[in-house]
Amino acid sequence: MLPLQSPLEAYRADLSRHPNRTDFGRSDTVWLLVAHCLHRLSRAQGEARRSIAENCASAIGDLAGTVSPDTAEEAAMLEQLARLRRGLPVIDAKRTAGEVVAASRILAEQMGDAGALWLSRLRTAISVSRWRTRRGSRAR
Repeated sequence: MLPLQSPLEAYRADLSRHPNRTDFGRSDTVWLLVAHCLHRLSRAQGEARRSIAENCASAIGDLAGTVSPDTAEEAAMLEQLARLRRGLPVIDAKRTAGEVVAASRILAEQMGDAGALWLSRLRTAISVSRWRTRRGSRAR
């Protein structure tokens, strides 16, 4: 498998394909945080992984608390962030891992729809796949 870009590198690559843009919209910070969390989780194991998951859930909750949705897409994003916030602290449960994966995929679709293709597909989808593979084999 090819080495993966960091979420920030993927974001910058996406922006470089759109020279007239400075961002993809109001959700960029949220997307970068989620991608960063999934990236870290995909590489961590054991107690460190649990600690990262709890810290990510807290950070996602804090950031989501600052968002006032102006569109249906932003409201949908907040619903997925709530799913992540609830699911991350209990990532060892198979059902919860599935919820986190599902919420992450929906957020990845939003990223891709906005034009952040590398960030959505390379970072989030691949990190989630790695995470699910690792978790699924232990949670069964």
